[in-house]
Amino acid sequence: VQTCALPIFCRDVVADHSGRRPAVLRFHRVPERSCAARAFLASGKASAVQTGERYYCDVTTKASLESLSKKNLKNVARLRRRAERDYGSVERVSYQEGSNVGEGFQAFCRVEGASWKGADGTRSSLSMDPVRLSFYRNVLMAFAQTNSARVDILEIGGIPAAGALALRSGPVWNLLKVGFDEQFSP
Repeated sequence: VQTCALPIFCRDVVADHSGRRPAVLRFHRVPERSCAARAFLASGKASAVQTGERYYCDVTTKASLESLSKKNLKNVARLRRRAERDYGSVERVSYQEGSNVGEGFQAFCRVEGASWKGADGTRSSLSMDPVRLSFYRNVLMAFAQTNSARVDILEIGGIPAAGALALRSGPVWNLLKVGFDEQFSP
């Protein structure tokens, strides 16, 4: 059984190294009202589609941040002060426009590859898997054509320390993947 997190791009994801097509695809957390769920069920080839909830946190205004845990916000502020004290400035660099997203993606891959997912760890980072690397790059660049892709890199002391890939669907940014360099872990 193959598992796919992005139903729209499933045919690209499920290609395995043997070249065989999978007999069954399982999709986790497909929103019940989504066009993907309707399409799978309407095709007659899907026996069941698991649906689930998506969790969103509105951060469009300063007031919307009041719904977040005060304890969590205090902890984030404390860790930021500690990082600034130990390493230098803490800045977020956002790559959102066209080819700029490609530059951000390269930075993200370097950060993720420096973690336990890299060559000295589980080897599960994007940079260790050319097929997944190409897939994520192609998806980001396709979404970037409509300014619906974003790569955020957290720099600590001028060094990329963490990153996130996000895609926009309508007004909502959906977090696709995160990575971090363990040298900055508290």
